Amino acid sequence: MNKDTAHLYLPLVQALADGKTIQTTNSDGEWMNTDEPGFMLDIKHYRIKPEPREWTVRRNTCTGLITGTSGPQIEPSETIRVREILD
Repeated sequence: MNKDTAHLYLPLVQALADGKTIQTTNSDGEWMNTDEPGFMLDIKHYRIKPEPREWTVRRNTCTGLITGTSGPQIEPSETIRVREILD
């Protein structure tokens, strides 16, 4: 980081101050959590750890058919809450 690129790191520094997890890439290009980012690498090697997304779907208990929740409700059905798993 230098004076010309410091503005690019501001969202990362703010996220760190807010208690969010910062990730950096390892030699294989995989994202890894870091407790003390030094911000010595190019900005492309850092990111704020994504939050898992959540949504609900409906499952028809007779047919097993799964649909979104925005359309007409199919009976008999159950509502299922889904949460994304991030590595």
